[in-house]
Amino acid sequence: HVPALPPVLASTITALSVLLDNPSGATATHARMILLALLPLVEDSGSASLLAAPLERAEFQIFSRDKQVDPVTGLKEAGAGLAPLRVLSDLLVLFLSSNMRLALEVDLYHAALRVLHRVLSFHKSVGLVNGTLSVSVPALAGVCLRLITYLSRDAVWTALGAERAGGLALAASGMLSLLLVHGLTMLPEEHGYASLCYEVARVCANKVFRKMLVLVKEPSEGTTLDRLRLEVELLQSTGEVINAGVQEWLDGLPQGVSNPNP
Repeated sequence: HVPALPPVLASTITALSVLLDNPSGATATHARMILLALLPLVEDSGSASLLAAPLERAEFQIFSRDKQVDPVTGLKEAGAGLAPLRVLSDLLVLFLSSNMRLALEVDLYHAALRVLHRVLSFHKSVGLVNGTLSVSVPALAGVCLRLITYLSRDAVWTALGAERAGGLALAASGMLSLLLVHGLTMLPEEHGYASLCYEVARVCANKVFRKMLVLVKEPSEGTTLDRLRLEVELLQSTGEVINAGVQEWLDGLPQGVSNPNP
């Protein structure tokens, strides 16, 4: 029997879903404080295991802009058959994906990335829970790669400042590195790891990692930017190896073969 979700936690997730819909100023601060309060629950393996267990029925509501949702409240039931940790992760990935702009809420982004990193670390330690992960890896990897691409733009890097932009890029690249190193044992789908490698290689081919390394320049040893340099160099080298392997495979195809579909 799966324990019921404590009402205070259910209300917290509901409130967070409302705040993350359009966070700025005080709203962003409130959302960040909630995420920092939730972080210890995700860091503790015991509580994280309970949160990773699917609920037998819907026990809380989340904000949604779906057309079928009551426009007065904007809330819909969530949680039936899903784990609270998965619902929370989906909310954070959606927020990260929908709010990339020049006036980016850096501190809130950083808090969301910290929670998601702890979710991945939890599964790295315990493996799948009921055969599933508490986060959509394709969606998370996609948003991390988008964030690195966004931060590699000169205007964004300058507007946010090297330390703040670099801190976000470090959090995003660190999760990608974790997935690349441990993904084979963490991803439930057979094709999931291949898709992850393809996306990293694609972004590498677009010279995003190389551009980030130019922005980082020559940081002092042990600083945030130095750690970012190491993470991005790993992504760059991984992408280069994958692309070189693909090119070698293409070169070995019989002449006249086009649009291969292995």
